[in-house]
Amino acid sequence: MKRCLTCNAHYASEMVDCPTRGVGPGIVDGFCAYAPELAYAGGGFKSSSFSKLARLEDANFWFRSRNQLIIWALEKYCPNSCSLLEIGCGTGYVLSGVSKVFQQSGLYDSEIFTTGLGFAASQLPSGSFMQMDARNFLLKKNLM
Repeated sequence: MKRCLTCNAHYASEMVDCPTRGVGPGIVDGFCAYAPELAYAGGGFKSSSFSKLARLEDANFWFRSRNQLIIWALEKYCPNSCSLLEIGCGTGYVLSGVSKVFQQSGLYDSEIFTTGLGFAASQLPSGSFMQMDARNFLLKKNLM
């Protein structure tokens, strides 16, 4: 189930455009953008830092160890997951590691900055990417 962030209409997850308004998310730098006004600045992080982060992650013990811990937890607690959404994917480093273990899962990356999504898309070509502000994001299960 999805909720239109403009009019609050609820509609099926498979649909892209809000059926009430007949429009969907904008496109910024080739990515679906749910908060386009924040695609280049917002959220307290400098988008110019993504290139430095991308160079450091694979060689840094913190990032490698964090990925191992995340993969361990997913294997232990969600071994049969069919999809995973990472909110604030940065350069895509976490989901690129997860994709090696959960090859059949649908992987969804979200980030407030399209600069980060560009790095993530280059690391994980099979992922689905969206620009969004997670502070304005609501998940609801369809209980009907």
